[in-house]
Amino acid sequence: MSKIRIIMILILFSILPSCSKPIGQLTENDMGWTRAEMPMNYQAVYRNVNEGFRRCGSGLIAEGNLYTDIQEGHFDLYLATLMGGKAPGALGVINIKEIDSNHAKISIGIVNVFDNPIFGKKGKGRERFFNWANGIYECD
Repeated sequence: MSKIRIIMILILFSILPSCSKPIGQLTENDMGWTRAEMPMNYQAVYRNVNEGFRRCGSGLIAEGNLYTDIQEGHFDLYLATLMGGKAPGALGVINIKEIDSNHAKISIGIVNVFDNPIFGKKGKGRERFFNWANGIYECD
């Protein structure tokens, strides 16, 4: 890859996070969504997603919380800055809720500016996180 292309990509990824809102200001319409019922409990889904970030999350920061009292898990997602910190704007969210002891509902939302085709196939990030929830760790 040429040096100019690498520089342009770095500039793009340092500017675009500022186009996104903080997590607390995001609305349903600010994101593209994937929702599905999972054939495992919410803790297993949470563990799988967490393992995906551990194995494949380079360039991403995931702040996760597991709430056993209400049978839910939640991740706030951010891009990492060039200095290794958290970008001010959000990349998205992942919510996991228990349906029953053997099933969970997962909702994966990625901010529209990051979910659009300029970043490759629309919904590719959501697809990757959904695969992680299923225990499929593809780190492309």
